Amino acid sequence: MVDEKVIAPEGTAVRPRKSILLLVLLAGLVMAAGGVLYRQGWRPGGGPFSRQTISAQTLSDEYGLRVNLVAVTAVGGLVDLRLKVLDAEKAKRLLQDAGDAPILYVGEKGTVLTAPQDNIFDLLNGLEDGGNIFLVYPNTGNAARADMPVTVQFGDIRLEPITLK
Repeated sequence: MVDEKVIAPEGTAVRPRKSILLLVLLAGLVMAAGGVLYRQGWRPGGGPFSRQTISAQTLSDEYGLRVNLVAVTAVGGLVDLRLKVLDAEKAKRLLQDAGDAPILYVGEKGTVLTAPQDNIFDLLNGLEDGGNIFLVYPNTGNAARADMPVTVQFGDIRLEPITLK
């Protein structure tokens, strides 16, 4: 058996330093792009964090919902969100599918809390005038505490911050 050697033409030798430099530059570019997306409102696992903020009055007038309560409960293990359905037809415009179910952004860091899927299914199928919506969110890592600000977001619309009780 004869050993075969591959001999590259002169000037075409592979240089490991250039490959490493190229990888480092590519990684830096990816990190920079991620930083830009984050500053523009993208959050991991939750898609875009809406830039359209509405008041509680607008939620009531235009979307037929009123927030009755956002509170830490069950010895700090859960966050309870209670909504009153003032006008089911208007509410259906806001809550068209599971992607529109309320998400909570807690505190200055905006820790994301989401309701379990079975709660969301009940929400979308039980809208009626005068009805109540009760959603319970696991308080992951005890991120939410009384007197902290919380933002309730429905799809691409978010409410002004509310203080947790």
